[in-house]
Amino acid sequence: MFRFFARLAVQRPVLTSMIVAALVILGGFSYVTLGVDLMPNIEFPYVTVSTVYPGAGPEEVETQVTERVEDAISTIANVKSLLSFSQDNVSMVIVEFELGVDPDLAAIDVKDKVDAIRMDLPSDAEPPARTLFLMVLPGKYMSIEYCPGRPPSAMMP
Repeated sequence: MFRFFARLAVQRPVLTSMIVAALVILGGFSYVTLGVDLMPNIEFPYVTVSTVYPGAGPEEVETQVTERVEDAISTIANVKSLLSFSQDNVSMVIVEFELGVDPDLAAIDVKDKVDAIRMDLPSDAEPPARTLFLMVLPGKYMSIEYCPGRPPSAMMP
């Protein structure tokens, strides 16, 4: 079989040259039109819930605010990780969702869960503020903050 190709290449050099030229042209065209995206459009949805509890220490904030918010949020589907911080007067819970989850729907789910436990939080605690962080490009992010009683704000550094 290989002898046939060798004999054909020697007997018909123009045909062989045309086949090689066609392959080179098709390869060059394919290379030029090949789409390579160095920065794909991937969104890493993070939602933070921060609650201010004036006059409370870290342990009190953890037991009365942070744990209740964590318990409510942990029942949401597609939660990848949950990270929380309890400091003097402030509780912060950071929720990371799986890739492919619609960030707006995730923020709505978090809002619904937090609103459901609002009455379980101490009466001195301010209403929890929810912030949606979208990692759009490496090193760039966008945050949208929602605080009850204030209009939403958006920031992009």
